[in-house]
Amino acid sequence: MSRKTFYALYPSKEEVFLDAYQTLGALLRKLGLGAVPDEHHSGGIDRLHGSIRALLETMAANGSATRMFYLEALGAGTRVRSRRNEAIDQFVDAAVPGLQALRADLEPGLPRLSRQLCHLIVAASIELITEFLADHDPAELPRLVPDLIETVRAIATPNHSALDSPPT
Repeated sequence: MSRKTFYALYPSKEEVFLDAYQTLGALLRKLGLGAVPDEHHSGGIDRLHGSIRALLETMAANGSATRMFYLEALGAGTRVRSRRNEAIDQFVDAAVPGLQALRADLEPGLPRLSRQLCHLIVAASIELITEFLADHDPAELPRLVPDLIETVRAIATPNHSALDSPPT
């Protein structure tokens, strides 16, 4: 796409960021991150691994957008940072049911996982992804699955010894 065509569609880089964040909700729904597992299909480890892997693979397949969200947005201005925070809140809202189901399945004696702790999981995951992208190609993001699983385990299921990868 030529620069002229680009600016015909987007009057500024800020508008590109804002438009990109509009698509986040659709992506979350497509990945099923907000779906509450039914009684016949628990949240469980398989679902967690699948959700994290699907998210990282989607981000890897959309490397430019991923870099924009994680690396470039912070310096793009107040409106973009505000919209980025809204997108993160949407992501947290989408992740809460699955994370709560995971805790209920694996740690039924613990209190329900709060939204605040779910936000902490997401924030820690965002930082791990941001650090990784500073030195790696987005195509390599699926390498972070074990690190993100451990982040979830440490907060959501602290008494569960490990969230090993499901058998392949």
